[in-house]
Amino acid sequence: MPSRARRSFDELSHDVEKLMSYDPVGPGGGKRIEKTEVLNKSAIVLLTAFWEAYCEDLAVEAVSHLVEFAESAEELPQRLRERVARELRKERDELSVWRLADDGWRRMLRVRLRELQKKRNLLMNTPKSSNVDYIFDNYLGVPHVSEAWHWQGMTQESACKKLDRMVTLRGDIAHRGSAAKPVSRAVARGHLKHVRRIVGKTGGAVNSVLRDSTGVGLWEPMLVRVMERVTGDIFTAAEVNRALDTLTTSQREVISLRFGLHTRSSITHPSDKPEQLMKLDEIASMLGVTSKRIRQIESAALRKLRAFQTDQ
Repeated sequence: MPSRARRSFDELSHDVEKLMSYDPVGPGGGKRIEKTEVLNKSAIVLLTAFWEAYCEDLAVEAVSHLVEFAESAEELPQRLRERVARELRKERDELSVWRLADDGWRRMLRVRLRELQKKRNLLMNTPKSSNVDYIFDNYLGVPHVSEAWHWQGMTQESACKKLDRMVTLRGDIAHRGSAAKPVSRAVARGHLKHVRRIVGKTGGAVNSVLRDSTGVGLWEPMLVRVMERVTGDIFTAAEVNRALDTLTTSQREVISLRFGLHTRSSITHPSDKPEQLMKLDEIASMLGVTSKRIRQIESAALRKLRAFQTDQ
């Protein structure tokens, strides 16, 4: 199940698709091309804004997750402990303050969270790779999150350069009203596809850090609710983690969306109120596959979850 930040980005990115799919009707070929390029430029501006918002939202969500689920300061990422300890300047030993402060570390994280929420619009108005690395390192203790931006046919260095080019292009469009070269629909679509891949890689990297630190990933509290609705039983976080190991990434995502888990709940006190369910065709459109394929994924996931209950 994606983070709240990811779900928000996915919903907003549909607006970018709409801009690129719109076919303006004009009196002549030249005018039509000109109008299409305006839409493509607008798509780049929107996409960059949504990418920026995603990074900020994910950072806030991740810090909130640490405050809620970390049982002690020792579970926090070490770089975060060291950074906050330096800010406190109360001990020469950067980590000793955490052992003396009892629950003070949690209060300190809440202060940093409020600071992040207040400064979010100033911290990353240029969401290039280096600035993204900074915000996750400074507020979460995750250095070089961009190192996760690689996949078959795309190196981390190339992924960063392509993202940075898009942000630069956004700046040219927003501040000068034009770009050095025409912005074609293919260019805009390429950037959308690229950012979507980076969004997934960023969320995965942050989720891994949170799960290693607290034992609970961003989407796992929501999957507790899935398990309870599917089986009618109550599960602990550890049991859900074992159930998760039986599902593929796509199965976790589809089953959670189908059950309408659009808000995060407590592991021990899941909400009884179902959120709005997503239809098969809505999920299919979001994930870029057919409704039939979504139905197959859902059925396979439900079989695994019910089998997990039987095996307990």
